[in-house]
Amino acid sequence: MNNQTPPTDSVPPHQRRPPLPLPRANASALIYNGSGAYLLHLRDDIPGIWEPGSWSLLGGGRGPGDRSLEETIRRELREEAGLDIPDLAPFTVEQARSSDGTTVPIQIFAGQWSGDPADLELTEGIMLHWFRPEVLPRLRMAPSTRDLLRRHAEMLNTGHYAPAPSTTPPTAPHPPEETPPCTATPGTPSPAWPDASTPMTTNAVWTPPSSGPSRC
Repeated sequence: MNNQTPPTDSVPPHQRRPPLPLPRANASALIYNGSGAYLLHLRDDIPGIWEPGSWSLLGGGRGPGDRSLEETIRRELREEAGLDIPDLAPFTVEQARSSDGTTVPIQIFAGQWSGDPADLELTEGIMLHWFRPEVLPRLRMAPSTRDLLRRHAEMLNTGHYAPAPSTTPPTAPHPPEETPPCTATPGTPSPAWPDASTPMTTNAVWTPPSSGPSRC
C-alpha cells in the first residue's frame, strides 16, 4: 500500500471485489508399502456420492485454507484416517469426470507407509486394506484407478520410479471441509470384495442381524 492507495476499510462494501475462487481441483494419495501392496479405501455405498461401494484412493477436494494441493492431500489424510506420510510427493495428474459431467484434475501424490490399517481412525467410508497388484482386477474400482496403480507397480518393479520432491512442508491441521471425494472416473462394476482367502482388516464392528441379508 502507498500513500495514494486507500485502505481496504475505506472502500465502500458495494465496491469491494470478492476474492477470486480457487480453481476446482482434487488431490489423491497413492500409498504403497515395502512389499508392493497398495492401501485402498472402501467407500460408503450411498447414492449420490462418487463411486459408491468402490475401492479408491484416499483424497478429496481443495479447501479454502489450502495453499497448495499438497496441503490438501495432507489435510485429507489427517481428517479421514489420522495418517501422516512424511515422504509424500507428486506423482502424476489424472482427469476425473464428476457426476455433473465436468472434468476435474486430480493431482496424485505417492508415498510409502507400512503400518496396519486397523490402527487408523477412519472417519469416512467402510475400511482401509492393503492389496497386492494381482488382486486389483477382482476389486470393484474405476478402470482408471486400476490402471494408475498398475503403472506405478510396473515402475516400482523395473526400478524406474523416482518421485518428485515434496514442495510444501507439513502444516497444522485445518478445520474439516465438506469436499467431494477425489477418485477416478467410475467404470463397469466388478465384485467389490476379494475372495475368502484374502485376509481383511477393518475398523468397523459388524454384528449379524437376526434376519435378512448380512451387510457390514
